[in-house]
Amino acid sequence: MARDEFFRDIRRAMSFMAPRVEADSPLTDATYIERMLRGTNMWLEQGVVSAFRPEDFPDLDTTTREGLVQAVNEFLAVARTVPPKEPAKQDMRDAATRPFVHIVQIVQRLLRDDWMRASANLLGEAEGWAKEAGWPTVRYPKEVTEDFIGRYQLDKLVFAAEGQQLALVPVGRFAPGADGLFDLAVMPAYDSVMIVRKGDRWFIHPLPGEEGRRDWSKEAFRDTSLKLARLP
Repeated sequence: MARDEFFRDIRRAMSFMAPRVEADSPLTDATYIERMLRGTNMWLEQGVVSAFRPEDFPDLDTTTREGLVQAVNEFLAVARTVPPKEPAKQDMRDAATRPFVHIVQIVQRLLRDDWMRASANLLGEAEGWAKEAGWPTVRYPKEVTEDFIGRYQLDKLVFAAEGQQLALVPVGRFAPGADGLFDLAVMPAYDSVMIVRKGDRWFIHPLPGEEGRRDWSKEAFRDTSLKLARLP
């Protein structure tokens, strides 16, 4: 999907100038971004926004979507003036900074909000399935800090199955080959399996000796939890 490609390109451009971002606020502040942008050239390229399509953002309100379109157009207008195989000049970077910061902040918010919703749904389903099975459950807050979307808080779900304590633990939105990652682990050894998100779907990776991932479902969650609980 072009929207996902656009998100990846914006995040990649940010990584050129800020490979490690930790902010007190949930999202990186504009002042920090502007300061870093003025010290590098690699983000100011037409390809950074080449995947953008306004029709891929029906979830944005009209004002925000129009602001995003305008920011992309302003950024492109500057990027097109950068000579091929030459670094952007300071006045070019200055002119492109404001629209790029606007783009980054919208993308950060969209990615973070989507991840929070998806994670809340996953935790809610697991908690409901555990309770249906008669497994005691409790939630604990877990703080996560990630490049690009900053610091946020999700719950860790702890439950008991067959006398063993297990936990469904958020790892992060960004993981190789995935659009989000949780661990399902038995405590305290922390033998675990990965719960990965691809697009809008979740999958449970196999335990050692098993083959093939399973779709996230009540049966798969309970079966995997019991197998973890019974590990020697």
